[in-house]
Amino acid sequence: MTIENSMLMYPENTQRLERYEQLQDAIYAKRDEIKKMEVTKEDLEADIDEKYEELGDLQREVTEL
Repeated sequence: MTIENSMLMYPENTQRLERYEQLQDAIYAKRDEIKKMEVTKEDLEADIDEKYEELGDLQREVTEL
């Protein structure tokens, strides 16, 4: 039996397959979104660390005055 015949005889399988493919696409898209957010998070954490270092430098300078 060909896939086409199977789809005609069992439309619920076709619907399930289509839904499965939609869900897989959504999963991959969500994973990509999370990866981008993690990169952004790492960049922000690095920026925050740098700002804390700058703040520490300024506080040390004030203490030396």
